[in-house]
Amino acid sequence: MTPLFVSKARKKFGAFPFVSYRSLDIERDPLAQGFEAHAYDIVIAANVLHATADLRRTLGSVRTLLASEGVLFLLEGTRPLRFGDLIVGLTDGWWKFEDTGVRPSHALVANGIMAHAPGG
Repeated sequence: MTPLFVSKARKKFGAFPFVSYRSLDIERDPLAQGFEAHAYDIVIAANVLHATADLRRTLGSVRTLLASEGVLFLLEGTRPLRFGDLIVGLTDGWWKFEDTGVRPSHALVANGIMAHAPGG
């Protein structure tokens, strides 16, 4: 999450004192960043998890955050489109993936591939 998003969220939801605003690098250990293990009922990730090197490791970090009955609200593209590559293909993270067993040739995960991936 960029500082801009945190700032906009703080402005939009400032009337709600129970909301906290912090950045999380999901590729680093959440506990080392001051987040509590299994303490979050909801984790929201919108078009961001694909911008990590290893989705299995990333989802493991998400699991570390989620309470036992917690829910991940995930929005990600699942079909590579060339126009998408042209629009965001030069941004940090787009081609960062190293988990070629899950994503053999593109940052986005094809429909259903995680359901069939070992450990997925």
